[in-house]
Amino acid sequence: MSHNASFWFICLFVLLIILEALFPLDFGLLYLREVGLFLLSLSLIIAIWSKYLYSRYHTSYNPDDKPLVLITHSLYAISRNPIYFALTLGFLGISLVLSLSYSLLGTFFLYLILSKLIIPHEEEELRKIFTQSYLKYESTVPKWL
Repeated sequence: MSHNASFWFICLFVLLIILEALFPLDFGLLYLREVGLFLLSLSLIIAIWSKYLYSRYHTSYNPDDKPLVLITHSLYAISRNPIYFALTLGFLGISLVLSLSYSLLGTFFLYLILSKLIIPHEEEELRKIFTQSYLKYESTVPKWL
């Protein structure tokens, strides 16, 4: 099973489009396009801010690379996973902009995959690398928000 969030994002998005084509539902989501644009914009701001923090501390943004620094301030003082929060917001935002009826269902499944498959795998690695400092960080900062 893949621990790559982008893989799951794409798979779930394609599934949403297929569901929409096979079983169209008309919930009249057009009025939520502005909400979707806002969520998508917010997700991009969070992702760019996170990327900036990684580059500022000369550590990798790629979850497959070994991190050199444990970032615990700024966005990371609010959530241990701001990038995955941004990915989830972006998924919902794009789904709403495109008026996909199954957007909430897809977003829920993305949240489950991130929470149960990807984040635990990464947290296990961070505990091995940063031991006590990560345990302290984990006990004081929420996983999501």
